[in-house]
This record gives sequence, structure tokens and C-alpha cells, in this order.
Amino acid sequence: MGMKVYVVGEGLPYDVRFDVRKILADDTIRLLPDVKLFPIYCPACGRTQSNFFVHLGSRYGQVGELNCDSCGRLISVTDHDNRVDSIRFNQTEFFFPELYKTDWLYLKQLEEQQDISLNAVFEQYEGLHALSMDEARHLIEQAIGMRTSGNQEFITDTRITKLPITVNRWIELLSKCGVKNSYLERLQ
Repeated sequence: MGMKVYVVGEGLPYDVRFDVRKILADDTIRLLPDVKLFPIYCPACGRTQSNFFVHLGSRYGQVGELNCDSCGRLISVTDHDNRVDSIRFNQTEFFFPELYKTDWLYLKQLEEQQDISLNAVFEQYEGLHALSMDEARHLIEQAIGMRTSGNQEFITDTRITKLPITVNRWIELLSKCGVKNSYLERLQ
């Protein structure tokens, strides 16, 4: 239980994985994120920590603590003690569907912009908890005949100054497909 500093090249089974679930109310398949790799934000000084962290689990919502590498203040990291779709740094909460652009509203825009059905793309994976963000991106790329480079970085919330490579590549796909968001900004 807890968290640890991510070492680049360290073998992670996934950065972000999706539960692929059919929503009965509207018969659409949704990708529900479960985040393993995340940046940490210090609410005291407003800085993103220099490293990414690996979520190893929580106990009663407690993930871990660390001192800010800028101001030295203690940052307490908590979650909702289940699938990790949000994380709190002290009392400041970040929702991964918004931060990592996995909310269904973005995927709906992608469908409309590319004139495809993501239900058809993900139908065979419905009910599984094993589809990584990279796998989902690759399936969408195949379906629309597009490739991402992985060479772009994005900011989706001005408080978080860097995102994992996998997330940047996911957002690159959304951006190339014409998905719009006022916080979606490519770093030059």
C-alpha cells in the first residue's frame, strides 16, 4: 500500500487502465479510468513535484505523504479507496477523467469528429478491466487510420505542469481528431 517515485523505464503493467463497461441507460460503452501513474501537486506553493508517482494502493483512502520538493511542506495524498479516478493532495482534488481527458464527453466529440462508433471499437472488451490507455489509443488509431507521434506535451490543468507520456499521447490523439477543450493546450 502507498506510493513510490516512478523511475523512467521501470516496468509498470499500465499507467492508466480502463474498465470497459456498457451503460444500460443509453447502451453506450464507457471507458472508466483506473490511474496508476500520476503527478503530485503542492497546494501550499502551487508547484507540481519533479517526479511522477506510482499508486500502490490505499488503506481507508490513505495513499501516502511526502514533503514538497519546492517549499518543504507536507503533502498528504488520499483517494476514494476504490478504483482510482481521482486523487487529493491535502484537500485539493483532481479528477482524472478531466485531467487525463478520459471523460466520455471527449470520446463523444472524437466519435462525432471522426464519424466512428467507439461502441464497435471496444465491444469485444466490454466487462474487462485490462485495457490500458495505450491499447485503447492504438485501437482508436487503427479504427480511424491515424497515428500519433508521442512527441507532444499537453497541459490540461494549469496547476499540473506535466503529464505522463502515455497521457500526452492519448491527448495528442484527441487533439488530432479535433476534440476541443478550453484547457487542452499544446506546449510549444
